[in-house]
Amino acid sequence: MKRVKFEEEAATDWEEKVWGKTKLVTIQNNFEVHELEVTAGGYCSRHRHRKWNRFHIFSGKLVVELFADSPRGPSSKPIIDRILGPGDFFEVAPDTWHRFRAEQDTHCIELYWIGVDPQDIERADVGGMQRNVLESSVAPVLGDSSKSACRPRFVATPLASSEESAPPE
Repeated sequence: MKRVKFEEEAATDWEEKVWGKTKLVTIQNNFEVHELEVTAGGYCSRHRHRKWNRFHIFSGKLVVELFADSPRGPSSKPIIDRILGPGDFFEVAPDTWHRFRAEQDTHCIELYWIGVDPQDIERADVGGMQRNVLESSVAPVLGDSSKSACRPRFVATPLASSEESAPPE
C-alpha cells in the first residue's frame, strides 16, 4: 500500500485497530487529523460524535455508511452508503451515526473539526439606542467636513453607572 508522508512534528506512532491502523498527525484546539490504513474487509463500530468528520481517500475503496437515529440508537442498516475512491472525500455532520468499511486496502486521512454555531449567543438584556447622543464635532483629517463620507454622525455619551442617575432626556 502506497503511503503519503506527512511532515508534521505532532505525528504519533501507529495505533493498531481491529480494522487496520491509525496515526494522529496533528491536533489543535479546533481540529485534528488522523492518517488511516484500513484493511480490505475491515470496518469500525457504528458511532457518532459532536464534531464534523471528513474522509479523504488516497488509495483503495472506502464505504462510509450513515444510519438513522432512533430512541433506541442507530438503525441496524445504513440509510446512505457512499463509496469513495482515490481523490474522493466525504463529510459526516456532527451527531450523525456512521461507520466506515473498506472494500479494498485503503489509505486515507480523517479530519475532525468543530463547527461554529451562529446561534450560540446568550443575551442578558436587549440592545437599543441611547438617548442624549450628541452630534460629532470631530472634523475629518482631510478635506471639507461637510463633504466627507468618513465624518462620524454621532458621539456616544457615557452610560450612567448604577450609582449615578440616568442622563437627562
